[in-house]
Amino acid sequence: PGDITVAIAQKGRNTLTLDLSDPYRWTCTAATGGGEQPETTQRLYLSGIDDGVSGKWTFDNFLTLFNEDELNYAGLCDVNSKWGYKFYPEKDVWNPCYGLASGDATTGTLALNGNDNVPAPAAGLHLITASLKKLSYTTTPVTSVQVAGIGDDWSLIQMQTTDKAGVYRA
Repeated sequence: PGDITVAIAQKGRNTLTLDLSDPYRWTCTAATGGGEQPETTQRLYLSGIDDGVSGKWTFDNFLTLFNEDELNYAGLCDVNSKWGYKFYPEKDVWNPCYGLASGDATTGTLALNGNDNVPAPAAGLHLITASLKKLSYTTTPVTSVQVAGIGDDWSLIQMQTTDKAGVYRA
């Protein structure tokens, strides 16, 4: 490998294509023009996920983007929901939203601007994942947490629950 040089013919918006598929012949080309890349939101907000605690639909809980290509989000949420919830790409903005297309509290599909709420799982700490590319979601209850590597001991040590949801001690 060595330097790759590319000539850009015109000032302004250009699309740059880097081809690394042949390890012996890397190429880079520039073409005039190109569309705007949509900005991917780093968080997906879950309004209604804790309305049993807060008494209202807030944007205080969110999932974090972990795979931009697949638009996959995940996070831990202390769920206590009376009416279910929806997913929102922007904080404090009610549209667009992703509501229930089909499914239950554990797994299902989403619909852009869907009218129905995603059913809430039983109250407690849950790992929630959502894919805006596949328009799907899953919830998994967190029933135990283990830790390893303390003092270079790599055996799993069970952590004990505390009075506060989502806080464990070992």
